[in-house]
Amino acid sequence: MKLRNRILFIVALTLACVIAVLYFFAKIILLGNLVKLEEDYTRRDVQRALSALNDDLSDLSRFAWDWAAWDDTYSFIEAPDDDYIRTNLVDSTFTGNHISLMLFLNNSGRLVYGKCYDLNGNREVPIPQGLLKQLVPGNLLLRHPTTSSIVKGILVLPQGPLLVVSHPVLTSSSQGPVRGSLIVGRFLDSHVIDQLAVTTRLSLALKRIGDSSIPSDLQSLSDSTGGSRILVRPLDAGTIAGYALLKDIYGKPALALQVSIPRVIYREARAGFFYLIAAFLLFSLVLLLYLEKAVISRITALSAGVSRIGTAGDLYERVTVSGNDELGSLAREINRMLERLDQYHRKLLESEEQYRQTATELQAIFQALPDLYFRFASDGTILDVKAGRVADLYLPPERLIGRKMQDISLPSIGKQFLQAIEMVQETRSLVVIEYSIPLKRGEQFFEARFLPLPENQIIAVVRNITERKLADEQLRYLSLHDPLTGLYNRTFFDEELRRLEEGRLPVGLILCDVDGLKLVNDTLGHKAGDVLLVAAARVLKESFRQGDIVAKLGGDEFAVLLTDVSENSMDNACNRIRKAVARYNAGAPRIPLSISVGWALRTDKSKTGVELFKEADTNMYREKLQNSDNARSLIVQTLIKILEERGIISPDQTERLLQLLADFASAAGLSERRMELCLLAQFHDIGNIAVPERILLKRGRLTPEEQAEMRLHCEMGYRIAQSVPVLFPIADLILKHHEWWNGQGYPLGIAGEEIPLECRLLAIAEAYLAMTGDRPYRKRMTHEEAVAELKRCAGTQFDPVLVERFISLFPTL
Repeated sequence: MKLRNRILFIVALTLACVIAVLYFFAKIILLGNLVKLEEDYTRRDVQRALSALNDDLSDLSRFAWDWAAWDDTYSFIEAPDDDYIRTNLVDSTFTGNHISLMLFLNNSGRLVYGKCYDLNGNREVPIPQGLLKQLVPGNLLLRHPTTSSIVKGILVLPQGPLLVVSHPVLTSSSQGPVRGSLIVGRFLDSHVIDQLAVTTRLSLALKRIGDSSIPSDLQSLSDSTGGSRILVRPLDAGTIAGYALLKDIYGKPALALQVSIPRVIYREARAGFFYLIAAFLLFSLVLLLYLEKAVISRITALSAGVSRIGTAGDLYERVTVSGNDELGSLAREINRMLERLDQYHRKLLESEEQYRQTATELQAIFQALPDLYFRFASDGTILDVKAGRVADLYLPPERLIGRKMQDISLPSIGKQFLQAIEMVQETRSLVVIEYSIPLKRGEQFFEARFLPLPENQIIAVVRNITERKLADEQLRYLSLHDPLTGLYNRTFFDEELRRLEEGRLPVGLILCDVDGLKLVNDTLGHKAGDVLLVAAARVLKESFRQGDIVAKLGGDEFAVLLTDVSENSMDNACNRIRKAVARYNAGAPRIPLSISVGWALRTDKSKTGVELFKEADTNMYREKLQNSDNARSLIVQTLIKILEERGIISPDQTERLLQLLADFASAAGLSERRMELCLLAQFHDIGNIAVPERILLKRGRLTPEEQAEMRLHCEMGYRIAQSVPVLFPIADLILKHHEWWNGQGYPLGIAGEEIPLECRLLAIAEAYLAMTGDRPYRKRMTHEEAVAELKRCAGTQFDPVLVERFISLFPTL
């Protein structure tokens, strides 16, 4: 078949297919959509009619509420009053509010008063017996368990359908107890339906279930659990109707609401469709004639010229050029193409050589770098793999080539790669993704960078970023957490407090302070203080829920943020902390834990986060004032126990020193200072807790550096005593108990009677006991040797007068 005939045949076939598609589109899709649109309009109008009916029911409910929640009605139910009836239940009340009946019933279901009014005949009529038979105790209309209950809907009576509302009878302030029920109704007669039709501007009809004029499948709407409950059916070619199923107050199908609408859209659409087909047929015929003359004949001539040149292989021959349109431009371009073919052939040979050189260079780069290189086809097939580090590959290279990434790796990673490849093809720009994959050495994180290549291919450079990822995660963790306890830090706490300040209420804040932490740091060192902080953090963490915010604010202060709490729950939370501390201390830890707790509650937005924090801090400080003395005393007892465990002091030595010092003080006339001397005998060397054991228990002479470190125990003991109320009176004595009579002592270098008498007595008594007791570096002296040493040091280290008195008081010991 010649080109002309093929083109004419294809064009004619195309036009026929277009006409068929248009017919199908218009007949099936367009008209179908118009029918759907017509049904949607019908449903909307049915919904409008339902809304208007619901509005009538709401108006009826408001009227009933105004009467039910009224002190006069409340009294009337209890004690019927003819004056109430004459004043309020007149005919104008029914006609003016379009009310068909009002029934007043007490809690036992007895009808106190009722009236039914014919709005069309303007006369009072008997109350429908069908309604009265239903008003028995336990009926839905008489059940009002709460003051806010309401029953409203439709009742189908022999006299006709009735809009009915039942409200509990209450006081004017809507308070109970409920004294009965007020039932108000309005018959849905033809006048009411006509009024609804005028209001909605729709053609309405209300029919009973079972009427032969309504669709038989309307009843199935009552069984549907979802979707629309409106049924649409065409009545004829010119009218469509929508039906809505109305249930009575008991949930049973009662009525069908019919809305009839003219089918204007459908008729106009069909007429327009047939005009469109006729116009398109005429246009197709004209188009075929024009194509034959203006295009097909010229294409045939151009094709013949190109075939002639191709058969001859003569690049100098040219095709005939005619016209200045696209076909003329095509002929001219063909002639220029023939001129450049030879040039392109020579350049192609040069490009092949450059390509081979570039490929060699790229191969060297791939081998030198530690990254992975993938070359993909457009469908995700792996065409090539270069691995600087084979250990980063999920499979060996030979098992990857020729397969799709989504078929050989984890589904999520394969999907990521495929999406990246599709995005590169679409944007022709760089696309970067990150992913993780389990390898033999554990989970590894990678960054893949995708770039487009010629021939619709993609290259992906994949780098192992596991170390960078782990470092980023560690930095992110440290930026929000305290490195010692693992709790949230002050930065996270402040941000969370600001967020909760703008969010839900109530919000509770508990502030906690570790009592005596500075004393522990100063005496046992910061490592011991850190152990105490970690214990406090664990106690607090175990006292709260997983989602509660427990943070370390710095130093010895902790905070807990709680949501959806009350004053009672805040007290309970603080008690949980105290019980947890007690359990911790019951385990006999090396250092006892004491935590002061204070809380505050924010129940409205008038209190800022700063004010909440200040209130909790004030409450915490108040408790701290009560607990701090006891906490410090416990810590001091712990320090003494540690010194005893180290063998630095012993109860026997302390008892001997206490007895000797008491006798010596009585002889020196210091009986009234007996209490201070007892404390001094027990705690004068408490500062030794801060001196390393290697110095305290060293055999042999101390080095100058060790002596300097040893002498700090006086100042340390002074600071400890200053912080503990029971030791405060002897703080100055502890500081000065190593001063010498000649001023060569430490730490102050005072001399003579500037040294407190208690310290001078202690120096002599302690020196005597030290000399007559065993030491790691020497054996004990005899009494005579110790006395001789005291005499030798009298006037230098010791008070000479007191030395003589000591020797005279204790000739033998």
